[in-house]
Amino acid sequence: MEEEYQRARKYDENDLSFDVDGNLNAFETTIRILGGLLSVYHLAGNDTLYLDKAVDLGTRLLPIFDSPTGVPYSFINLKTGKATVDFDNGGYSSLAEATTLQLEFKYLAELSQRRVFWDVAERAMDVFKQKKSHNGLFPILVSPLDGSFFFHIRLGSRGDSYYEYLIKQYLQTNRTQAVYKEMYNHAMTGVKEELVRETPGGMVYVGELHPSLPRTVLCRNKTI
Repeated sequence: MEEEYQRARKYDENDLSFDVDGNLNAFETTIRILGGLLSVYHLAGNDTLYLDKAVDLGTRLLPIFDSPTGVPYSFINLKTGKATVDFDNGGYSSLAEATTLQLEFKYLAELSQRRVFWDVAERAMDVFKQKKSHNGLFPILVSPLDGSFFFHIRLGSRGDSYYEYLIKQYLQTNRTQAVYKEMYNHAMTGVKEELVRETPGGMVYVGELHPSLPRTVLCRNKTI
């Protein structure tokens, strides 16, 4: 598909701009666009066009990590650099979005040799290393302001990626960050003990935990 590839590369070189004045979902922008640029850089034989674009986008995304805890805010204006909480979720970020950006940012740090991309990714993870879990499991919403948790514990939406990316972070660093292997093993034990259930008829399913937690609506009428 050489013709299609060259057409796409020409677009990236001449027309792709991240000077976008609007609130974009930081999670989707990172895993789709930043991740895509890093992937094609690798697959295209280290074409610096894609790395330059990735560094530009990664730099524009950095303000999402400028929270009191390091947990990323949910939205970003790539033109102004203004990060914003998710008002529809009462100011909470999701567990998945806070703990999956690490792969792209750590790889970008390695390729660009810019430590800041690594540091922001690790600072976000520090919240989960330090907080007390429920047998390795966390609720699906986390506050970027104080690191508090809210809502259900589940392997479905907003929670799933946390668990799969623990082992990915361990493998990505050539098995040097053992803490993520330990967190993954703890979480998988928790899944088996807390979420895997069996019906009276012998059918196995994965359930949810609905802990009774008070909810504090954060930042209802302001942006960060």
